[in-house]
Amino acid sequence: MNSNQTDLHEQQVVENTENIDTTNTEQLLDFTNMFKTQKVAKPKLLNRQQQQQQQQQQQSQSQSQSQQTQSTEEQSNKSVQNTVPRNLTITQEKMSQRRCLDVRRWYSLSRPQYQRSCGISSVVTCWNYLFSTLGVGNLNPLSQEEVIVSLGLTSEVGPHFNDVEFGSFSGNMSLISWFKNLCRLHKVQGRAYFLWKNEGDFATPGVDRDVALQKLTAGLKTDKVSFIYHAYDHYFCPIGYECTPNKQVEAFADEIDYNDCQYWIIIAEPAKPYPMFTVRKWVDIAQDLELKYPQYMNIRKMDEGIKNYKYEKGVSQHCIMAFERIDPKPKKIIEKKEKPIIINEEVHLEKTNQLNQKVEINEQIHQNTEILDPLINNQLKQNDQL
Repeated sequence: MNSNQTDLHEQQVVENTENIDTTNTEQLLDFTNMFKTQKVAKPKLLNRQQQQQQQQQQQSQSQSQSQQTQSTEEQSNKSVQNTVPRNLTITQEKMSQRRCLDVRRWYSLSRPQYQRSCGISSVVTCWNYLFSTLGVGNLNPLSQEEVIVSLGLTSEVGPHFNDVEFGSFSGNMSLISWFKNLCRLHKVQGRAYFLWKNEGDFATPGVDRDVALQKLTAGLKTDKVSFIYHAYDHYFCPIGYECTPNKQVEAFADEIDYNDCQYWIIIAEPAKPYPMFTVRKWVDIAQDLELKYPQYMNIRKMDEGIKNYKYEKGVSQHCIMAFERIDPKPKKIIEKKEKPIIINEEVHLEKTNQLNQKVEINEQIHQNTEILDPLINNQLKQNDQL
């Protein structure tokens, strides 16, 4: 269709639109303009030099891409070949430095707890591990019910343990005093203290997340310390950890960079609606403990993120507490040593001289008796003859 024909077509369309009755809506819906043929711009023709340049550019681009893919494949192949660990020599002792879980801590877990009795249940867990046969001690294990009654939290005849308002009197200092009273009642020695508390009363200045992690992992490797983690509206006991290398090839390496690792903390859960273990990254636990009031984080529900308390005034009570067994010192048996008798040289000489003189006198007496005896006998014989 040439230009003259298109002009005639447009004039006819205009005339038709002028004659359209506007009262009739069906005639107003005209879509003829939508189906007009559009002029397509023709590509510009290139001369031979331009065509050659374009071909060269395309070839160079394709070559560079192929070289890059080959280089990446070669590097990946080389890395796999160069980093296949073989002839491993790692031992259990070395692995225990980065993975620690004493099952006796799990055996000592008081689970399930009563409603809101997580504080006293956690104290029982720590005490049983430190002093009972479930853990590393030699005493009979304690039940949480026995502890509740013996500490005077409620009477044996009274409301059900589920009806006791444990939350109204369970605090950080309450847990510490309960542990000390249990040690006093059962005639064992122990102490309790705050390992890491960021703010408020009994805060631990000089202890940051790195120092706290070092103390926590060192304590979990011994059998003298148990821990309680005060999280949002809950108490439970850390019982182990794992130091996971960030590099896959270091899974069974003899030596790893502990600064290039991810620490996971294994926490024993007394509440039965949750799994027996809650495992969280140390960085998340540290973030929870570093938050200042009114901000808080529920470590058991990480997907909820950071929230704010309704009241602006207050202090965060989140912390990690340590409960330690103090072994009695063995009595030293002191051997009595006889003191050597020191004699003065002069006194010693005098005594020896006296002894020598006595010996000489005795010898003289003996000689005299030998001489006198025959004389006396002769005298007696003469007297007899007379």
